[in-house]
Amino acid sequence: HAVPALGSLALRTRAAFQEIRLASGTVTELRVDPLSDRGIVITANDVTDRVSAAEALRDSERRIRIITDNVPVLIAYVDREERYRFANRPYQATLKLGSRASEGHRVAEVLEPERYARLKPHIDAALAGQPQSFEIDFPTNDAKIEVARGTYIPHRDERGEVLGFFLLYVDISDRRRAEQALGEGTRLLGVPGVV
Repeated sequence: HAVPALGSLALRTRAAFQEIRLASGTVTELRVDPLSDRGIVITANDVTDRVSAAEALRDSERRIRIITDNVPVLIAYVDREERYRFANRPYQATLKLGSRASEGHRVAEVLEPERYARLKPHIDAALAGQPQSFEIDFPTNDAKIEVARGTYIPHRDERGEVLGFFLLYVDISDRRRAEQALGEGTRLLGVPGVV
């Protein structure tokens, strides 16, 4: 069945491809090329390895996405051109982005100008190969994070060239509130007459 359909398609569009999964699990790619005399040439290639590799890659990406979307950490990857190449769901929610809205966009396009200006020295340092660790206040957001510890980890290739950086933010709002309460308690204990 598939070959006549491919043949008529090839006559109309010059070439056609179709992958067929056989009962044995083998995947065959049929290619139909038209000849100048209105005939066709049909070639078949075993593409099982290529298809299996693509399926394994998609499965791996799904598993990584499941894990990164369910950890209580904001995770992203930014390349050397300051373009987001990955952002987990908590990161997207915190920045109030739609699903994968940041990927492919420059950091300066995604963040508000004031926030970008505050982060730019850390971005530049990470892209220069220097790991960064800092605390930063977060504006009101869906994740209800008030303060986070940011960590930027340079990503290097086998020659040591920086390709981008991994970005992680961990919510430290509770710790900050506890520190403030401790400071307030200490201040109160230092006041005469307070037991």
